[in-house]
Amino acid sequence: MGGNPELILEAVLATWWGQRTFRAVRRESAFRERYPASSDGIVIGAESREYPAGGDGPVFGAQSTSGDRAILLLHGYNDAPTALDGVARRLQRAGWTVAVPLLPGHGRSLEAFCLWSAEEALAASHAAYADLCSRFGTVAVGGLSMGAALACCVAAESAARGEGPSGLVLYSPMLVMPPTAQRAHRTSWLWSPITKYGAGAGGRSIHDESVRGQQIAYRCSSRGSLKALAGVAAAVGRALPGVRTPTLVFHSEEDNRIPAPVARVALEGLRPAEREVVWVRGAGHVITVDFGWEAIAERTVEWLAGRTGSAAAGAPVSGISLG
Repeated sequence: MGGNPELILEAVLATWWGQRTFRAVRRESAFRERYPASSDGIVIGAESREYPAGGDGPVFGAQSTSGDRAILLLHGYNDAPTALDGVARRLQRAGWTVAVPLLPGHGRSLEAFCLWSAEEALAASHAAYADLCSRFGTVAVGGLSMGAALACCVAAESAARGEGPSGLVLYSPMLVMPPTAQRAHRTSWLWSPITKYGAGAGGRSIHDESVRGQQIAYRCSSRGSLKALAGVAAAVGRALPGVRTPTLVFHSEEDNRIPAPVARVALEGLRPAEREVVWVRGAGHVITVDFGWEAIAERTVEWLAGRTGSAAAGAPVSGISLG
């Protein structure tokens, strides 16, 4: 004779939920073992940092440096400030103070990655920009992937108040939500009851094997993190028409997250008075650490030197390949 159907169902559900919880806890523990955190919960090496002009690398903690020019660089989704270290150091040598804050939910724990929101990321980006504006005469903004989207929001909203940046530099900009992330977000109601953390998208975001394992990244997504990412994508969609700051864009022809055809369509919505688009070959999505990042850093320095504070209205759009 069969057992009580309700008890059987309860047992099945308890087993299923227990397995989901076990897999999540195991993944969270593995992340903590790989990336130890300090007492404040931030992974060692993922801290917010500032690169003072004329210095030799970053400093951490509260800053009081002031001067002529600074640039805010914002890291990407599932990422940390380390992904912008090389570019920041090159700008530092060129006389820029570079601020690279750690965004909410990132560089901490997988549990924290599930809980951040687009509103928190936007607020943190605006606060970092306002801090630089209070200390420096000329301020530019840039970012990688989702950080580039946040940089566009900062540029548009601050310009509307008459406080816009002098230049905008976008690396692999997420001007629309990546196709794989869109699908994962739309179907999260279906897979999230089975697994708390979904695997990352296919393809390699960094082609250079020597640096791939050095980055601090979660390498997965959750329903909460994808909701936040979708919120940032919606925010940049609203902000793009208001971006008037001279803009430099770098994007890879081999980008696995935001394929070149998707990027070209998205870039049609970004039409400031001056725009330069540089198409990179031989690198994946995280072009600030991948093959050829040095050339990207050099072009960034050259472009800012020639255009920051002296935008030429109506300058033509150009497309240039590196690599």
